[in-house]
Amino acid sequence: PVLGWMWPSAAHEDAQLPLVATLHIDLARSLVKHYYNLTRTVRVRAPYHVFCDSTACDAIGQARADARRWLTTSFSRGWDVPRLVSALARAFGVEEAALLRAARRSADAPGDRMHCPSAELVLIWLAKPVMIGLAMAQYPERERFAWVDAGFAAYRGAPRGVPPAPWLKFWPDSGLAVRFHPKCCKPPHIRPSRNGSCVEGTYLYGSRASWERFISAYVAEVARLVRSQEEWSGRRSERLLCADQDIITDLVARDASLVMELLPEGSWKWHDISRIANVTSGRALVARAPQRSPAHAPFRRAASLAAVRSTAAIRTAAVGCAALPAAHLGTGSDVRNTTAETGNTTTLRCYH
Repeated sequence: PVLGWMWPSAAHEDAQLPLVATLHIDLARSLVKHYYNLTRTVRVRAPYHVFCDSTACDAIGQARADARRWLTTSFSRGWDVPRLVSALARAFGVEEAALLRAARRSADAPGDRMHCPSAELVLIWLAKPVMIGLAMAQYPERERFAWVDAGFAAYRGAPRGVPPAPWLKFWPDSGLAVRFHPKCCKPPHIRPSRNGSCVEGTYLYGSRASWERFISAYVAEVARLVRSQEEWSGRRSERLLCADQDIITDLVARDASLVMELLPEGSWKWHDISRIANVTSGRALVARAPQRSPAHAPFRRAASLAAVRSTAAIRTAAVGCAALPAAHLGTGSDVRNTTAETGNTTTLRCYH
């Protein structure tokens, strides 16, 4: 469902802006870092597609009910933790049990519970690029996409709400627009060789082509981490799925062309951004230790194959769901997709 009717001028603006995809599943307070104020933090003037459970969908729908002011809001309802685990395991090409175990190991290590207090939160953070992939497949006519945390923590207490988004002034020529922050590398004692800052995961945006390239690299990296988790050991290599920000920074350390940086760095907000630039070599970004030995090359090959399979599955899944006839709206419907690249057939449960 899509909320509201818009005046023609608003409809034109809606089509020109990036589609914001976000995911929110209502978790117990003990499983999250801080409280949320969805009444304020989803009021960004941009079209939204929200993956959510019933509680979050209702709250976000109410907050964005004025379509003339906030533009369109569409929902993929029925998301909960078990459904998320299934979707992520399929996207990363790993077993659900292996993904859950890696998430629990990333959350439960002593000394790190303040940043990754639960496996459920680790999984929600990991899901960001996967949700963007689903949104891109569901909206093939759109070329610009953004991720913005539904619970945008920096503005949850702002009396005037969330300021206008930076994509109105600063659009990346290539790669995704990201912001760096020195406190984003968590936990710091695990990565003593990393200098500078890490990528914030609160918001990222760019073109369809940039997202596709980024998602391919991200899926392969998460698959590699999950598949090689038996090799995790010691204080320098535990918690490798905590958090998505570190995984993204690892990718940028290897290929800076994946992103452009919003400047100045060091702020959790976006109203103070003044320019966008290529990531400089002087950042001295260092991927997390330990480095894999040649003996682990099979993990890399398996992860690369998983990336091909899962990227194709993400692309076809939402198209299949979006093509369902109106009679299926409001129900769960099975859609079978055959991936051309691999010949694999995936059955997906679609909710509208």
